[in-house]
Amino acid sequence: MNNEMALVAELLANPNIITEIELDSAWFDSPIFQKITDTCLQLAGTNYRLEDIHRELKAKDPFSCPTMDELELLRDGANGKGLEYHLAESLHTAYVDRLVKQETERFATTGADKYANRLVELLEERSTLKTAKRTGAITEALNTYDEMRKTDKALLASYGAIDQILGGGFSGGQLVIIGARPAVGKTVLGIQLALKILAQNEGARTDIFSLEMGQWQVASRIVAQRAKVNAVLLRNPYALNPDNALKCRKVLSDLQKEDMRIYDDRYTINDIVYTIKRRAKRGQYVAIVDYAGLIEVQDSRKDERRALNEVTRKLKRLTNDLGITIILLAQLSRGLEGRQDKKPMLADLKESGSLEQDANVVMLLSRDPKDKEILYCDIAKNREGITGVAKLRFRGQYQEITDYPEWQR
Repeated sequence: MNNEMALVAELLANPNIITEIELDSAWFDSPIFQKITDTCLQLAGTNYRLEDIHRELKAKDPFSCPTMDELELLRDGANGKGLEYHLAESLHTAYVDRLVKQETERFATTGADKYANRLVELLEERSTLKTAKRTGAITEALNTYDEMRKTDKALLASYGAIDQILGGGFSGGQLVIIGARPAVGKTVLGIQLALKILAQNEGARTDIFSLEMGQWQVASRIVAQRAKVNAVLLRNPYALNPDNALKCRKVLSDLQKEDMRIYDDRYTINDIVYTIKRRAKRGQYVAIVDYAGLIEVQDSRKDERRALNEVTRKLKRLTNDLGITIILLAQLSRGLEGRQDKKPMLADLKESGSLEQDANVVMLLSRDPKDKEILYCDIAKNREGITGVAKLRFRGQYQEITDYPEWQR
């Protein structure tokens, strides 16, 4: 029995396995094993039976569906020795190796940059798969503690009200979700957090991945805030008066000296991961990704829920592996607009399962109905500490978010 057959046998024998290991049907060579795995992923979280799998397979493709007898025979081949994690890891490695060979041949034939770039990504992924896992010994935790004791840069300061709730600021190993409805201010807060962290933490490095807006649109928000020029005027810089034009150019010139980059290409999750790995600086790096629903995955066959699961899983793993903070912006569902108080809740996160589950911190934004300059940042989930609401001031004309007076620094 080969590895593909052995793993599928375990999936059929024990439904819980599918929720305990990382698995993608694309890793399988066999089309029938791909279909069975897809069906198991579809039924994940339910106590599915062999009959359920057969029914779903038959509904999708009645002509090439395996019989119940064939499925039973396959299931009976499971050994139940807990090797499914290693089998999945082996399939993943073999899959990446096949892609490396394929892209190498394409690049050798065409010399096209797109194949070269894809090959670099795959080799990076292959290197990650080969990385030795931790031993689990407490000695590792002791070493981490000793390293953290050597520096006062364990936490990254931002807004006073937010930092108080977070226990002092952002830290490495955190996936932070900022959720809001459109036009509430999540993009502005993401940009402002990047600037705050750069300004208040010597040696910090930040990157903004903007999948919704172009680089200039993001930069113009920074210019508006720092030059105190109405953001609307920056839609047509040609019409700026000489004084404002000079101030705006100085802001952009100064921004070049700061360790921040703005990426606006059509990034897949693998592109983002690869770029972050090249730029990451342990404990002193923050990436802001705007926003979750626009990130593409390599396998276009995945539905929105499974694609988002892959995105949050990879970003969360990256925060742990590199000891960095990633802030992922997300759009809340329309459901909250039907509630009288319009106060967002964790359940309002679209496809909230993986967003809420994988996040260390979830911040939900809302405006005060009586004063649109008041922005509430409800820290509704905080694995490392307390929850609470931070009160901020939003000035739309300058695309600026500041602390309230009691938190001014």
